[in-house]
Amino acid sequence: MRREMTPLKGNASSLACEGVKSDTMAFGGFPVPQAPPTGAPASRGRRTDSLGGVRRRGQGLWEKAVVTKDRTAYPRSLLRDYLQWDTGTWARALSHWDGVLGQRRLKGCEALDLGARDGGLTLYLAQKGMRVVCSDLEGPSPLAHELHARHGIGGQVTYAQVDATAIPFADGSFDVVVFKSLLGGIGACGGLAAMRTAVGEMLRVLRPGGVLLFAENQRASLLHRTARRLFVPWGRSWHYASVRELEDMLAPFACFELRTHGFLACFCKDFPPFLFLDRLACGLLRPQWRYVAFGHAVREGEL
Repeated sequence: MRREMTPLKGNASSLACEGVKSDTMAFGGFPVPQAPPTGAPASRGRRTDSLGGVRRRGQGLWEKAVVTKDRTAYPRSLLRDYLQWDTGTWARALSHWDGVLGQRRLKGCEALDLGARDGGLTLYLAQKGMRVVCSDLEGPSPLAHELHARHGIGGQVTYAQVDATAIPFADGSFDVVVFKSLLGGIGACGGLAAMRTAVGEMLRVLRPGGVLLFAENQRASLLHRTARRLFVPWGRSWHYASVRELEDMLAPFACFELRTHGFLACFCKDFPPFLFLDRLACGLLRPQWRYVAFGHAVREGEL
């Protein structure tokens, strides 16, 4: 499946909820429609598969570079800097985000990276010309500072201690907010209510027309849930949100798109045969059984 983006214009509620071509199912079990005609109201949310993505013919994640939908090539070493682990799966989020950000003028935009830890997504946004607040609950790790210095983007980055459930910035402070693997940790301490509060705070600090970029481990299949309980130290406490829970959290936005990917790759990360089999498995299995959810959401208002 390929997701096609229309040029940005007019009200933010038209952003990226138009131009979706898919044979998957949307809310209520009805087929996802083709792009609405000009002037037609956009759907508030869309759930789609993630079979289109980072690979091009003759290229793979185990080769020298990954090419995303807007033809951006990412060396494997840079993907590791951005994503740290399981890059073969999480790179699908970058591919999606590149399509969203490619329609915007990014130079000088203000962005907030929540739960940044080692600062990979801060690097991703800064290299696109944004000024980024790199934040975590107790502040980013020393590795984040080292990473940003190595890539020469330190002048675009400020560092902060930020609780995502009480973001210490004024309403409408940022053009872009991004997070990866954040909500489950919040849910481990405060449950689903705290996760909803955090997403509400992200909406609050976005400017009208601003975009939230997200990637999160989701509940996935019984196989994944069992493996987490048995082999992941935090697997019993982490709140792995379901697709429906994520949709509910994103409902206050003007529109959003939620995709899922990954089934086998988490058991043998970035090993070429598993990535190939994972692609096949994701084409056959329900989206709810995949272990990574990603996408974007847009705050209502003029761009």
